[in-house]
Amino acid sequence: MKKIILITIMLLGITSVKAQCNLPYKDLKAFNNDTTAFFVHNFINRADCYKGKTLHDVVKDMQLPIKWGQSILKAGITNYSLGVKIGVNTNDESLRLINNNKTDNTIYIYWENEVYIDLQHEADIIYGKKPYTDYLDIYKNAKIKKLKALAPKEEKYLEQVKSAEKRNEFIRQQKLIEEVINR
Repeated sequence: MKKIILITIMLLGITSVKAQCNLPYKDLKAFNNDTTAFFVHNFINRADCYKGKTLHDVVKDMQLPIKWGQSILKAGITNYSLGVKIGVNTNDESLRLINNNKTDNTIYIYWENEVYIDLQHEADIIYGKKPYTDYLDIYKNAKIKKLKALAPKEEKYLEQVKSAEKRNEFIRQQKLIEEVINR
């Protein structure tokens, strides 16, 4: 009896994960090259579609070159990455967008399991001595647990976020990030 209940729970879990990814991917041209609308649809509304996939899958879908990246390290100085954040704008472009109350289209990816990384290699990537594409090799076997992108503040984009609950959660997260930035 316990096995039947466990199997039923597992099947329901699998079904619910698949049900959460019912939006088709749309390429950048479908949004008339509006990168923010593209990000809202593919990386906010479809974030659950990347569960269990890899960084390579995300980068392939981005259709834009990655201009920066940084590992999300476990608290303190450690060689273990909990995820990675990647962006299509340079650091200067991102700061300019944030200062103008806009979203910089950064994607935050968290792994199912921690990944060991070489901190010197990480520093070389951050400071431009090695290309950001090295992350594709470092994290080639890492499976995605969760993918997040911040919702834009402009109302026309917020209306595109698929649910009021998700929209409110993104706004709450943005406010927390802004508080940290403004300290």
